Amino acid sequence: MTEPKDVVFMLDASGSVGQTNFHTMLSSTKTLVSNFVIGPRHIRVAFETFASTVHHEFALNVHSSLETLLKAIGDIQFHSGGTAISTALEYAVNSSFKIGGRMHADKILVLITDGRSYNTNMSAIQGSHLQKMNVKVFCIGVGSYVNQTELELIAKNRNHVLRANNFTDLVQLMDTIYTKVCRGIYFTYHL
Repeated sequence: MTEPKDVVFMLDASGSVGQTNFHTMLSSTKTLVSNFVIGPRHIRVAFETFASTVHHEFALNVHSSLETLLKAIGDIQFHSGGTAISTALEYAVNSSFKIGGRMHADKILVLITDGRSYNTNMSAIQGSHLQKMNVKVFCIGVGSYVNQTELELIAKNRNHVLRANNFTDLVQLMDTIYTKVCRGIYFTYHL
């Protein structure tokens, strides 16, 4: 039997993303999440958004059914501001996997951003902290302003970094995200 998974989505809600692209990003993540088997012995999902600060949307132990999870994702609001990736990663280290997280679950962080951090070195340090916590980090960079090196430093594995030309292309990346990010996760069906 595959180990249970705690999956945290960390979504960029900065001003450069904009409200329309933010909702496209939410729609793409809903497409992926809709294939998960949600439950205490399977997958738990948390969502965080970030701009200049982090907005805790909901913890890993809040939604025990796919129906309530998808509704909660659809209710997430856009928050504008800067692109504080290192602050978001620090929040993931200190809170995201601890609030409702399970000790023996595989831990996965999916970061989606269209920008670069104010502090690349701090982003790399937080990526190292996540690695020490046995969190598999996957970064999805959208657009041309993303710092590829920073994402690789965060993920600690260049194979864990995916790129999309724009937010509309995220939908087309779902097969790749399934293969790379979600290998070994329970699914109701394959994309």
